[in-house]
Amino acid sequence: MARALAWMLVLGMPSLLLGQTHSELASWRTLYRQTSEGGPADSAIVPMTAALQTHPNNAVCTAFHATAQLQKAQELWNPLDKLTTFQTWRPVLDAALEALPHDPDLALLRLGVQSHTPSFLDYDQAMDTDARLVREALTAGHWDNDPDHAAFVHDFFTYLETEK
Repeated sequence: MARALAWMLVLGMPSLLLGQTHSELASWRTLYRQTSEGGPADSAIVPMTAALQTHPNNAVCTAFHATAQLQKAQELWNPLDKLTTFQTWRPVLDAALEALPHDPDLALLRLGVQSHTPSFLDYDQAMDTDARLVREALTAGHWDNDPDHAAFVHDFFTYLETEK
């Protein structure tokens, strides 16, 4: 019963209460998909930096921005720059998840980062928890109002299964 109530709160909470509009969230999701599918991270960093100016204390906005920065680390050539970028932005992403621990969008962001982080960085402790949260949200219809993102999430799980 408590779990059902928690899901109702998470899924039923209007985006406006989190500080962003539905259209802004949809835009941030689109940016994430584009960079996850090979687009340059700067194409998300620039608009997410601007969004942070409008939403400076918004954990969702912060998480999307931190994820774009972490995606940028993959594009860097110098291993020290990669590590420094990772060490700078990982705590920012984790702090956003601490603020909103049951947010499926944020769990998806961290799951995506964790799945692409080299094992020696030891950033995979939350993968099972994040995957479970994201799967439950997908099944519950969390992204039904954003079918492109729902399809992306589904495809991401297919990718994870083939990487095992």
